[in-house]
Amino acid sequence: MITYYVLLQASGVAEGAAEVTKANDASFMARYYADFRFVTQQVGTNVALLHIEPDFWGYAEQVNENPTAIPAAVGAANATH
Repeated sequence: MITYYVLLQASGVAEGAAEVTKANDASFMARYYADFRFVTQQVGTNVALLHIEPDFWGYAEQVNENPTAIPAAVGAANATH
């Protein structure tokens, strides 16, 4: 099991709503996705449980109960997109 808990520490913002808004920063998220891609490449074809950003999801729900209403830089930050 790997707990991937990077967003808060890497973003340098306060825990909570500020952490959620950081998900809409394309340059930050490009680095985040590259790092996550590295982790998944290390797992490769092995079986692993990835526990991804455990606190982030709770904070996101506090910002807006509808996850589709929270802006996130996905396409703009994903170099493989």
